[in-house]
Amino acid sequence: MPTLYFKPGANNFWETVGNWFTNANGTGAAVDIPWTDDNLYSSYDLAFATGVTTQPRTGGENCQAFGLGPITGTCSIPFSIGYYDGDNWQGMTIYYGNYTAALALNSGSIQGGTFQSSVTGSQESTTITDGTFNGTVTTNGSTISDGTFNGPVIQNEGSQITGGTFNGAFTYVSGNVTGGTFSNGIINQFYRNGWPPPLVFTGYNPNALDVLGTGMV
Repeated sequence: MPTLYFKPGANNFWETVGNWFTNANGTGAAVDIPWTDDNLYSSYDLAFATGVTTQPRTGGENCQAFGLGPITGTCSIPFSIGYYDGDNWQGMTIYYGNYTAALALNSGSIQGGTFQSSVTGSQESTTITDGTFNGTVTTNGSTISDGTFNGPVIQNEGSQITGGTFNGAFTYVSGNVTGGTFSNGIINQFYRNGWPPPLVFTGYNPNALDVLGTGMV
């Protein structure tokens, strides 16, 4: 599969067409922004140009939606989904694509795609509503309502989990869990109003549930 390479120039914006090239050495200018629309690059893989380690910034004024296509390529570039606070905040949405590097979800949402590495949600406005996650997912204020989580999930303060299938180890630190199917790991300290279903436990440690005082041992 052909590859498009990221080499930042005057800025490191994803939506700057001048930052993308058809050759690994940063030559052969691209003629469109990859993956933001159903264009000729929707089937391309995305990678750093030789020697580049600066991550692209995403979610600016011209890149409000990400991954429309559908996308069939693989992105091996780590990046943040959406700008940081005070950096022209703009929500983004990922619908498609295969991602092999770590991603930070700062604004917007993930509504599809396959994620092989870690994903960290860091704002209350960020959501995960679908997708397949094979790496560690850490929530810091974000909401998970659906998706398949084959890797570990760590839920931190302010996070909401209302649904999803959790096949990996689940670590609850704080937050609210009101739905989901949990099939592995030790499940403990859920709020009592999360039991009985929509919480479903198919492979739980029963002693952990007894922390709730449910009498299930």
